[in-house]
Amino acid sequence: MVGSFPEPFRHGLGGRRLPTTVECGGDVAAACAHVAAVLGHAGVPVASQLLGAGSGQDSLTVVVGTWHDISRELAATLLARGPASSGVFARFGREGTSLKLLNASVVVAKSLRSPAGMIAALAQQGAPPTWLVVGTDTAGVTAAARALTAARLHDHFALAVSGGRDLPVPR
Repeated sequence: MVGSFPEPFRHGLGGRRLPTTVECGGDVAAACAHVAAVLGHAGVPVASQLLGAGSGQDSLTVVVGTWHDISRELAATLLARGPASSGVFARFGREGTSLKLLNASVVVAKSLRSPAGMIAALAQQGAPPTWLVVGTDTAGVTAAARALTAARLHDHFALAVSGGRDLPVPR
């Protein structure tokens, strides 16, 4: 649940603070720098690396990139499998150029076209959550990165952004 931001980055999980890594797609350097700066201002030391370098099981990871760039990442594959696997009621269209928000019946409630972005946290059993700051394109990733604030994420499971609007997920 992203609504607890800046947790779990600030104080950790289960009383244990974990290192934080920001993995950056190649064409979203400004959005990645913004995410790292936001975490830094929250008192979280951050290491940045290229997408796909892997940060291990004992760290919190924030993956920043377009859907096209991150779709092969483990957390992205969970998102692509749907809410039963990811817990997130959203998915990207086949080409990654649209973001589909789902209702409780797992039916598309709203389809967002480029530029659109989302912040979501996903975890596999027993592993720390991986946060995704992802978009349909660079502008969508930038919009999602700018939404990484406690005020905008407050009480949301995940947050989509499009056209200057925040759209809580699920719809």
